[in-house]
Amino acid sequence: MRVQRWGASLWAMLLEVMPEGLPLVSKYRSRMAAVYRQLGVQEYAAGSKSMAVVYFKKALRLTSRDPGLRCDLGQIYYQTEDLEEAERQFRKALKYDPSHLRALKALGIILQQQQKHAEAVYFYLRYLEQNAHDVEVLINVGAAFYNQGNYEQALRYCGRAQKLAPNNPILLENRARSLYALGKIDQAIATMHRSLELSPSNSGAQRFLSQMLEANGKPEEALSNYKAILEHEPDNATIHLEVAHLLEILKRYNEAIEHCLHSLEISGRQSSTRSMQSAYWLLGWLYYRTHDLERSIEYSQKAVMVNPKLFPARFNLALALVLQGRANEALAEYEKGIAELSQASDLKYYAIDDLAEAVAEHSNMPEGLEILDMLRNRYESMRPEGSQPRILRRRRNPQKV
Repeated sequence: MRVQRWGASLWAMLLEVMPEGLPLVSKYRSRMAAVYRQLGVQEYAAGSKSMAVVYFKKALRLTSRDPGLRCDLGQIYYQTEDLEEAERQFRKALKYDPSHLRALKALGIILQQQQKHAEAVYFYLRYLEQNAHDVEVLINVGAAFYNQGNYEQALRYCGRAQKLAPNNPILLENRARSLYALGKIDQAIATMHRSLELSPSNSGAQRFLSQMLEANGKPEEALSNYKAILEHEPDNATIHLEVAHLLEILKRYNEAIEHCLHSLEISGRQSSTRSMQSAYWLLGWLYYRTHDLERSIEYSQKAVMVNPKLFPARFNLALALVLQGRANEALAEYEKGIAELSQASDLKYYAIDDLAEAVAEHSNMPEGLEILDMLRNRYESMRPEGSQPRILRRRRNPQKV
């Protein structure tokens, strides 16, 4: 038995180094490659990807120009998340067969995953020249064009895919995103609703629909969609913040505070600093709206402790200090916030407008008026000559700044 095994191994080794052009050698090399390939398939099916790689490499040493073998090996590398080696194998497959469909499609997918959208489109389009009815590739081409900002082309390929698969929820979601990017908001909302009818648990689509509804002046509908996400993801701190923001717009401040505190508790468990600073900032603003200045100051201070560069929270803190008659402390916070600004319009949006509103509501605030004049002068000195104020939505969620 030992002799037979050694003999077989020795023959395989000799085949690897003998010229491929000899008819007899070529025949046996092909046979041995087929054996190794089959062994690779068996190992792959058994869950041993590492051993499958070993056998496929043995097969390739015997028939290096086999694009199918290259694709087999590339697929295993892809599934083990070695995208660089997977890409190399699929490119080699195309070197030996430039029209190999499996390699063209796989390269498009890998490049798209690596955010190389333009190159992904190139390989996808080469693939579609031979197989124009592959819905998956049509969807992917549309997504690649979308990620390049070419929304018209994205919509075009979504349309081609929709003729073949009218009820594909991913396709409908992508089509809705393209429509929205082109300003066709009503069509986008209707299309996203259809996508969610087919895939109700798609929280990404649900969230985008909520954002579209909010932007379209429908906060109640947006709120309903965000709450639907929480039914599936009750520990999603970011969605609790989105709900709190919409409740703040609707002036349902106490409900907003509850969701904000819930988000803060989840963020603490998950050690999410980003969500934590967002919750502190929004709580500072919400308590200001409920006239609880002590808590407003407390949470705004916590926000800037987590992130000293979070200037909107610092301006919230300064505003509450002004209303408490602590002008010097307020001035110090305004100065710290101004030091973090990159554009003058943020000073107007996050500081001047809020203080002007507070001064208008309180008849006797001489120190507030002085600070407001100072901020307006600073704004004029910071604003480039001839520039127009930036138009911003009144949004307090820091993740949207």
